[in-house]
Amino acid sequence: MPPADPDTARQDAALWRPDGVRRTLGAPAGAAGTVPSGINTAATVVGYTWSGIPAREYQQAVRWSPDGTPTVLPLAGGEQYAAALFVNDAGLVAGVQLLHGGAMYASHLAVVWRP
Repeated sequence: MPPADPDTARQDAALWRPDGVRRTLGAPAGAAGTVPSGINTAATVVGYTWSGIPAREYQQAVRWSPDGTPTVLPLAGGEQYAAALFVNDAGLVAGVQLLHGGAMYASHLAVVWRP
């Protein structure tokens, strides 16, 4: 059987423990899929949800607690298109926000979320 088509298969963030056991991280309601992008020494994971086909763009920035519980990271002004990319050991999260305007492509702004 051929591998799943990455454009239509659901993708979910997961965490592997040192003993090789895999744990799927929870997804916020309505997420088409989740993508992890950073982890700190406390096993706090950050990443984003994506909106699915055809957009497949950042949807919501997410932080997963060490037990796998997701928290959507808020943006000012009700915006939602963002990705959390890095988390340090103090819990500071860095990422990007997409601003959709009249242009064909979105603009990217740096974002920092404080614990």
